[in-house]
Amino acid sequence: MKDYKYIITDRGYNYLPEPYKFVSFNEFIQAISNNKIYDVEFRQIKNTNKNILLNTNIFYMDIVSYAVCIDNNNIFYYKIGCEHDFESENIGNCYNKLTCKKCGIVQNVDSSD
Repeated sequence: MKDYKYIITDRGYNYLPEPYKFVSFNEFIQAISNNKIYDVEFRQIKNTNKNILLNTNIFYMDIVSYAVCIDNNNIFYYKIGCEHDFESENIGNCYNKLTCKKCGIVQNVDSSD
């Protein structure tokens, strides 16, 4: 599996990679629809409140990942990865290099499109 720099900590198979936060169904669907998915991983995440395992699929993408956790009749959506703080550097005509000050991930953007 690719090394995803925006994931700060991964405590193993029974946990979500960190950092993560709850998101809405709409944000999840928009992200999945608009981004290339590089890897999908199945995990059984520990739910400490109920002492059960949640069936979870993690969708790994370029600069952030998303997870879907299922607990009986409940479905939870999570955004996984750094809350990026990008610094922009112009490296050519309409071509910019964005570097996150927190995790160091780099994204090149052609703003002429």
